[in-house]
Amino acid sequence: IKEADVVSCSKEALDLLLNYYKTLIARERRIIDLATEAHDDTTVSLMNDFLVGQEKTVWMLVAVSSQSCAE
Repeated sequence: IKEADVVSCSKEALDLLLNYYKTLIARERRIIDLATEAHDDTTVSLMNDFLVGQEKTVWMLVAVSSQSCAE
């Protein structure tokens, strides 16, 4: 995940955050798949806990990102 340049609009910031979360969630799902194959239940549980919180955050960000910068 690359650090963003200066962001002056809240909509742009939300879009960046959503993309960051999308990347993290995809990587975490891959980790879950690998941990499942390795029968590593502790890692699967840990990653699932992370995902629950992150997916809730994404849901909230999507709800507020529908506003434009002019609003």
